[in-house]
Amino acid sequence: MKSSTKITTVVMAFALLTACATQGSPRDGFTQMVGSLAFKWDRMTEVERREAERSEAWDKLVFRSEVRSIGNDRLEIKAKGALGNGIQKVEDMLLARAAAETVREGYDGFYISYLTYESEFPLHLTNGFISFPETVEITTYEAFLSYSKEQRMMMSASAIGFKKIRCVIVMVKHGAPRIADYFNAEELFENLISTGF
Repeated sequence: MKSSTKITTVVMAFALLTACATQGSPRDGFTQMVGSLAFKWDRMTEVERREAERSEAWDKLVFRSEVRSIGNDRLEIKAKGALGNGIQKVEDMLLARAAAETVREGYDGFYISYLTYESEFPLHLTNGFISFPETVEITTYEAFLSYSKEQRMMMSASAIGFKKIRCVIVMVKHGAPRIADYFNAEELFENLISTGF
C-alpha cells in the first residue's frame, strides 16, 4: 500500500513537471496572449473594429471629463488634458462630452453660455495665467474656434499644453424660439468620437 502511494506521488509530480515544462516561461505566455489579441483584431470585421475604437475613445472621454447638472436645461462640463496633449484634444473632449450628455438628456443641441481655460500646473510654473471667465453665447463651431484662438494666444506661453477647460452649456430642442443657431449634438458627437482622443 505504501509503495503504491509513493508511485502515485512520483507519477503526479512527473506529470506536473511535464506540464510546467511545456507551458514555458511567463514571458512566453504573455507573447502568446498578445499574439492571440492581434489575431482577434485581424479577424474583426470593419464594424467590430470601429465599435472597439469608439468604446476606447468613450472610455478616454469619460476618464478625462466630468459633467454636473446645474439646472433644468444646463450642465457644467469640465475637460482636462494629458501631459503632451495639445489644447485641441481638450477642446474636442469638452465638445464631445457636452454633445453626448445633451443627447442623453433628450435635447437636440446646445450652446455654450460660459467658458474658461485654466492651467493644470501650479501657479509658480505658469505665472498664474488663466483665462478671464466670461459669460458668452457660443452657438457655432466657428465662434468656438474664434474664442479658442484668443485663449490660446493668452495661454500658450504659460501652460505647456496641459490645460483644463470648464464651460456651462444650455441644452435646446429644435425650434426653440429664443435661439436660432446651436451645436447639433448628435452630429457633433458622431464626428468627434470617430476621430478618437
